[in-house]
This record gives sequence, C-alpha cells and structure tokens, in this order.
Amino acid sequence: MGRRYRSLLPRGLLARAGLLIFIPFLTLQIILILFFWFGHWHPHTDRLTKAVSNELDLLVAGFESRQLSQDPQSGDDQADLFVHLDALTNLGIRAASIRGGVDPSLDRPVSFSTLDRQLRRNMRTLFPGRNFTVDSKFRPDQILITVDQIVESGQEPRHYRFLVNRGRLFSEAGLNFLYLILVAGFLILVPSYLFLRGQVRPIRNLARVASAYGRGVSTKEIPMRGAIEVRQAIRAFRDMRARITRAVEQRANMLSGVSHDLRTPLTRLKLQLALMEPSA
Repeated sequence: MGRRYRSLLPRGLLARAGLLIFIPFLTLQIILILFFWFGHWHPHTDRLTKAVSNELDLLVAGFESRQLSQDPQSGDDQADLFVHLDALTNLGIRAASIRGGVDPSLDRPVSFSTLDRQLRRNMRTLFPGRNFTVDSKFRPDQILITVDQIVESGQEPRHYRFLVNRGRLFSEAGLNFLYLILVAGFLILVPSYLFLRGQVRPIRNLARVASAYGRGVSTKEIPMRGAIEVRQAIRAFRDMRARITRAVEQRANMLSGVSHDLRTPLTRLKLQLALMEPSA
C-alpha cells in the first residue's frame, strides 16, 4: 500500500518541496473560503433576500388594497410600463401592476447561485399558492420578479412586476474579499516557488558535475551556493575530487617511474647482445 502511494508522488526534489508548501496552503485557502462562505456570505445573502422579499410582500399588500396599484379602468396595456414612486425608488425597486398572468418564460433559474436559490425559497414562503418568476440575470444591475395578482371573479388576470436593484441583494465586499484571498495566495506562492527553485539549483548543479566527473569530463568548480547543508555537500565533493585527482596523478607517476626502471636494464642487455661476437 505504501509503495503504491509513493509511486504517485513526483520524482523531482523541486516538485516534492513544492507539495510541502502547496498542500498546506491549499488546505488553508479551502478552510478560509468555507468559513467565509458559511459564516458570512450565506447568512448575509439570506438576510438581504429576506429583507427584499418582505418589502415585496408589503408592496403586494399595498397593491391589493388599492393603495399603490394602478387604476384597472385606465386601459393602459403597456407591459413595459413601471410605476415610479418615491418610496420605491429609495428602496431600489420599480413596480407595476400589469395585465395578464405570469409568463413562465420569464422564470430563469440559475444553477449554483446562492442568491437565486434563497430568493426563490423566501418567495415561496411569502407567496404560497401563487405563481411567480425570478430572473436574476435580467439585467447586469437589476433582477426581475413577477408575482400573480389576486383579482376578483370576472376580472381579467393581472400580475405584479418588480425590478429590484442588484445592489439590494448582492454585496460587492464579499466578492472582493474572495478575490483578495486568491490574489494574496498567488502573491505568496510565486515567491515561494522562486525561493525553492533557487535552493534546488545548487543540488542540480552538484549532480550534473558529479555525473560528468564520473565520465571523465572536466568541469568547472561548483560555486558555493545554497543552504548550509548544500554547501557542506559541495565542499565534500570538492575535497573528494581533489583526493581522487591526486591519487590518479600519483599512480601515473609511479607507473612512469617503474616503466623507466624496467626499460633501462632491458636496453643494456639488448646492447650487450648486439655487441657480442657470434660464437663458432
């Protein structure tokens, strides 16, 4: 089992050292994001959506009590007509009572959106039994919400249409905090990687020079760089190479002297044999 997991680890020293920094850092980033998401972003978004939903509930009650509604006998059939009221403008909401029922095509759920999910949940709680739609991508700065209007028997169906400023439901500070975490992490990881690369470079140089020396290739001296342990390894390699070089030179000198001593008597014997007179 241990060998199987070890085979998944990178082989290089730089990659393994990088894992020692990247894995704890990634774990810390995940913990911070989860803590921020469940401790701040989710509750804050829930409070904002509840506040807007309660305001829409009050507006609907006002429309139905004829305090804020348009005159149904006015004959105005413009679907894009929104009533501008000072109170609603201050709340960041534009409202209107429009002829016709709720159009299901206006309902555009957004996957993986906390705002969209919580807003729909609050709308279902405050408007049970009514059809409603939510389009959180209606405009970059506005969200479209429509709700069925309760009308008397015999009247044509109508619905309420609300345009809510996105700033009422979305906090830029939370998103900026997430960006800050990611940027800060990048600014920490890049210098760490460069530092590790500088620490591994002397070890790579030592391995390269040792391999070349083992093949008999002459190389330059390794500069004394890196941590104390790396410098000790470089110094030990320098001393080892110097001792090996001296031993090789002493061996060459010894073989040269012995061969010279052997060649001198043999040459004398050859000369004597050449000068001897041939026997009868």
